[in-house]
Amino acid sequence: MLLSDGAYKEKYRKEMIVWSDEMRSKDYGIFCREACKNISKSTVIVSDIRRKTDMKYFRETFGDKVKLIRIKCDDSIRQQRGWKFENGVDDSQSECDLDDWLEWDLILEKI
Repeated sequence: MLLSDGAYKEKYRKEMIVWSDEMRSKDYGIFCREACKNISKSTVIVSDIRRKTDMKYFRETFGDKVKLIRIKCDDSIRQQRGWKFENGVDDSQSECDLDDWLEWDLILEKI
């Protein structure tokens, strides 16, 4: 099941990244637009945005209503939680495209 962080997801993670990159190359807003189809509230929190094209979609669609918050922590903390770096996955665009993004409204950092 892909609804959680687990072995099944990790087994197919690299393939999912390749497939989603192919989809985004045709239409960068495809997944954001789908996620927004049934929004019925005036305030919505979208967690885990990973790409500059996602930021572009939300800014173009919702303008200055969008507030961008980054939550960061050291890799050592992530490792304590069980994260292990995997070449070809954790260094791909889906994981680090926003590492050099500077347009945050707020940054929260666990130190």
